[in-house]
Amino acid sequence: MQTFLRTLFPQTCPGCHRPLKDHQAVCPECTPKTAHLTSESVLRDTSEPHLVYLGPAEGKLRRMVHALKYHHNHKIAQSVAPALSRSIPQSWKLDVICPVPLHPRRERERGYNQSRLLGEAIGARLGVSTRDLLKRVVYTHQQARLRQQERNHNMNGVFALNASVQNLNVLLVDDVLSTGATLNASAQILQQGGANAVYFLVIAR
Repeated sequence: MQTFLRTLFPQTCPGCHRPLKDHQAVCPECTPKTAHLTSESVLRDTSEPHLVYLGPAEGKLRRMVHALKYHHNHKIAQSVAPALSRSIPQSWKLDVICPVPLHPRRERERGYNQSRLLGEAIGARLGVSTRDLLKRVVYTHQQARLRQQERNHNMNGVFALNASVQNLNVLLVDDVLSTGATLNASAQILQQGGANAVYFLVIAR
């Protein structure tokens, strides 16, 4: 049936809109080959590398994130995972991967959490488990529609611990970093819960 449907409605790459072969999520030309490791972000004022990402949230990368997040193109997570995984330093000594949670209502509406899909794809390559260490206890407006100050206020009291994080080195995973409000709020809860270290990974920023 899937082959028949692909014949009638050929799938296209979300990055460049070229036709895809069977079982591909992204064409070879748009599949990321490298990622960036940086100490410069809105998340921390430090000289220590703490963030892994593929590139700016524009063009083909923005379209790929959009397809993963809103169009059920789950395999994009597996397509971007190799490049992201290779850029994670062994010195981080990760114990667990934690996706930024969606509120249960929004996850029911969407049908999945794109950050968990990405975390699981990364974890499978690193041999590190993905666990829902956080839960979202407040339903908020979508961050993309808000200004900086509104985003920060929108995150007050939104997250809570869902499991023990004591002495763990945690990789916090989300799809996009913009103002940092969501990731900062998530990291703060992990740190308050006793996490040893929190690092960050996103597709785009």
